[in-house]
Amino acid sequence: MGKNWDGTRQVRKVARDVTYLSFYGTNLSEIDLSFLQHCPRVQHLKLWKVGLRSIDLSPLRHCSNLIELDLSENMLEDVDLASLRHCPRLKSLKLWKNQLVEVDLSSLSNLKEVRQLYLSENQLEHIDLSPLRSCHLLEYLSLRKNGLSEVNLEVLGHKENMAFLHLSENPLGELDLSSFKLFPSLAVLGLHDIAVSEMDLTPLSRCIHLSSLGLYQNHLEFVDLSPLRHCSNLTYLGLQENELQQVDLLPLASCRRLKELDLSFNRLSRIDLSPLAECHRLRVLKLARNELEQIDMSPIEHCLSLEYLTLGENRLKVIDVSPLANLPLLQGFYCDATVTLQVDQFVVLEHLLHGLSNELIALLIEGNHVKLMEK
Repeated sequence: MGKNWDGTRQVRKVARDVTYLSFYGTNLSEIDLSFLQHCPRVQHLKLWKVGLRSIDLSPLRHCSNLIELDLSENMLEDVDLASLRHCPRLKSLKLWKNQLVEVDLSSLSNLKEVRQLYLSENQLEHIDLSPLRSCHLLEYLSLRKNGLSEVNLEVLGHKENMAFLHLSENPLGELDLSSFKLFPSLAVLGLHDIAVSEMDLTPLSRCIHLSSLGLYQNHLEFVDLSPLRHCSNLTYLGLQENELQQVDLLPLASCRRLKELDLSFNRLSRIDLSPLAECHRLRVLKLARNELEQIDMSPIEHCLSLEYLTLGENRLKVIDVSPLANLPLLQGFYCDATVTLQVDQFVVLEHLLHGLSNELIALLIEGNHVKLMEK
């Protein structure tokens, strides 16, 4: 690699039949891509994390076989994508973690193969997604961590393959989910930290493939989870760091693949855990930093996959932890040291006699006052 008269880096020799080009780890601020006119077979061009401040992509007009363009983790403030219209096979465009203030996607309007578009961690305040309407195979769209105050998803049209959609960490203020009916294959939906105080989840009832829903770090005081009863594939639900005072978990009885439920850092004063008795795959349940004064743990004994349970920093004075004694995978149970733990002495004795859970019993009682109950 040498330098041109203007100081840009120039690649002097590349095999004509090369299909994969990666400059990762190279310290660049600019690069002359004119060598690409001699590389018509290149399919993957990776300029990820090389320090680019500007780039001329016009030589890509010679790259009709290009499948992937990765310009992530640079310092680009502007990028002209016009030459991409000559890349009909393009499937993946990665521009995340730059300093882009705006991006014109019009050159993608006729690219039928586009599947992935990464625009997260930039400085975008506005974006027109309408050029993506013709990208019928689009399956991954990330706009996370920008400055977007509104996003019109309706212009995307029906996207049968849309599986991953990330809108988190934008100052949206409000978000209408009605357009989500256009994404029947949606699996992962990131909506955390978007400054919403209310959200109607009804449109998600059509997203039967939904596996992960992040609604944390918002200002929700109430959320109706009933639409999620149709989401039998749900494995993660994050509602932490909101202002929830109550939440009905009954719809989650239908989510039998649920593995993690996070309700920590809210204002819950009571909660009925009985619907979770149907969630036999539940591994993590977080209820810390609420205002719970009492809690019935008995439904938890059916959650045989449970590994971690947090109840710290509530208003609990007594907890009956007997139901936890039969959980074979439990590794962490966290509550305040001032809480009195009630344990059925016959449950304790039975396990001690069988030598199965000395460590578990120690885990339950360490640092707490224990009261053995006769039942």
